Amino acid sequence: YAASLDEINEAVEESQVSAKQSAALQDKLPKLSRKMDSHEQRIKANEEWVESINAFRRQVNKQLNTLNQPVNTQPELQ
Repeated sequence: YAASLDEINEAVEESQVSAKQSAALQDKLPKLSRKMDSHEQRIKANEEWVESINAFRRQVNKQLNTLNQPVNTQPELQ
């Protein structure tokens, strides 16, 4: 009988520890959710920034390619 009582007490203590851990995790969940939302916004902003830079880079490369192409000149008469 004493062994069963000890097992019950141990199970209750483990349950209380689990409940405390669960409560601690529940407290952290909103903060983690806010951080995740913040990171998603930052990632989206960075992706837009990179796309903007890439568009500018393509424009500059196109202009440089145009400038580097030889100009068709009329042949000179001798």
